[in-house]
Amino acid sequence: MTLIFTNLQTIFSVYRQCSLASSTYADQQKRRYEMKLRCEANHSMQDGAL
Repeated sequence: MTLIFTNLQTIFSVYRQCSLASSTYADQQKRRYEMKLRCEANHSMQDGAL
């Protein structure tokens, strides 16, 4: 019984780490995309000013 419980704990901790990693990765991708949009907006504004 304890062996099964330990295995479940291990699986759960690994799963939690994976979901944490994927969520932080998604956040990074979103942030990078927002930065890209902001940079493009800045460039187009500068082009318009010129």
